[in-house]
Amino acid sequence: MSEALPTYGMGGTQIPVGLSATVRVVPPLFCNGGFFKLVGGGTLAIVSGISALPAAGYLMGSGEAISMSGPASFYLAASGATATVHCVFTFSQGWLG
Repeated sequence: MSEALPTYGMGGTQIPVGLSATVRVVPPLFCNGGFFKLVGGGTLAIVSGISALPAAGYLMGSGEAISMSGPASFYLAASGATATVHCVFTFSQGWLG
């Protein structure tokens, strides 16, 4: 079992994922985890790359939160309508928020 990393700060952002678009999300410096959640719009999926289709990825449910335990880069793809994602990053020691 791994231990939780100490968090020295948190930062939130909103990520719009346009209709039929794929967005690469890259965590900021000193990020040690966080979570993101679909809050509105169309169908949203976590996909494997920039050219992947939403149907080929993990379809997120409305209001579902996905936790990250490290500085993970990932791709989000939307279909049907623009999707809005709220994202909270947690930061390690050294972060100067």
